[in-house]
Amino acid sequence: MFFSRIGNVFFHQDQAKFCTALVRPLQVALALAVLSVSAPSCRGRKMSLFVQVCRNSGSMPHMPQGFVHIVSGEDDYLSGQRVQELKTVAFRTLPEAEIIELDAATCTAFDFDQAVSPSLLSDASIVLMSHGENMDEEVGTALVEYCQRFRKESNPVSIVIVRHNGSTKGSGIIKRAQKAGAVLDPIESLKKPDSRKNFVLHCCEKRKRRITPDAAQLIVDVLTDKTGEIAALCEQLCDDFPQDPISRNQVETYLSADPRVTGFNVADRAISGNVAQAVLGLRSALAQGVDPLAIIGAIAMKIRAMAKASAVDRGTITPAEARMAPWQLRNARKDVRGWTSQGLRKCIQTAAWADEQCKSSGTDPLYAMEILVETLAKKGRISASDR
Repeated sequence: MFFSRIGNVFFHQDQAKFCTALVRPLQVALALAVLSVSAPSCRGRKMSLFVQVCRNSGSMPHMPQGFVHIVSGEDDYLSGQRVQELKTVAFRTLPEAEIIELDAATCTAFDFDQAVSPSLLSDASIVLMSHGENMDEEVGTALVEYCQRFRKESNPVSIVIVRHNGSTKGSGIIKRAQKAGAVLDPIESLKKPDSRKNFVLHCCEKRKRRITPDAAQLIVDVLTDKTGEIAALCEQLCDDFPQDPISRNQVETYLSADPRVTGFNVADRAISGNVAQAVLGLRSALAQGVDPLAIIGAIAMKIRAMAKASAVDRGTITPAEARMAPWQLRNARKDVRGWTSQGLRKCIQTAAWADEQCKSSGTDPLYAMEILVETLAKKGRISASDR
């Protein structure tokens, strides 16, 4: 069931059609009256007014005015940018439309029907619906019905842009709307470092600027997955430094923090055998707020992978029994070169001890973690005097 607005009054669709039937002829009559009294030299210009009034009154066929777009993605910044782009296009299509914002978590089907319905003051609207993942069944049904109405009539009067967080929640309604004619606009998250680096290059290219690869890499290393901050920093750099390309030294004037360090970064540094770099990475990770248990968990995962690879090489277990992806097994085999069974056993024992120190608030959890990193870097060949 659809409703329409006339002024600030909300009508059932049949009532709205009756009221509109009274108003539309008055608009056309007014235009004809203007034409009848205008001078011949002005009638060409007045005719465009008459044509526009007739089009708005439904007396002439016109192109479809609206559609339904569903922007779905985990990245809040990228999804927001896409919504703004669609909003700009919608304004070009419907320059006199009013903006109506709805929250799918709190709005009702009545609110949605009112938002997409025409009124006397505005024949069209651009509806921005946020939190599509929290849409209830009634609102979802109203959205699907509007999509079906658009498909049948081919002349919707409103553009609807739904924003979804990309999760599985509410995906059933999204699929139904898509089958009914809605356009799904998936937004991919920048999960890989290369894609983030390309995003930095793209942000500068939009401003017709260039940035050196090492400068772009530094931005990615420090800001990691903070897409909005990356875009803002690129804009600031383009505004403040007219030289092309933007250099690493210029980026360093804005970024005083160390590159983001994860538990896996610490484990990789330790396995490479560089004790100093591994300990420095550990302290940087803790200073950046990484959970100590997450670091120990990443190191323990590396140790288990190496132990499985060693067992596969000795023939103790088969690759299938190791339950590792081929690439994981290949990497673990590279990491375990030069290790002994006693060294792996020592690292497993040290990891369990460090985990206990962190969980039980031992005398010095940081000391325990540094011992673990040092033991891993020395392939388990560490004596009591080293402590």
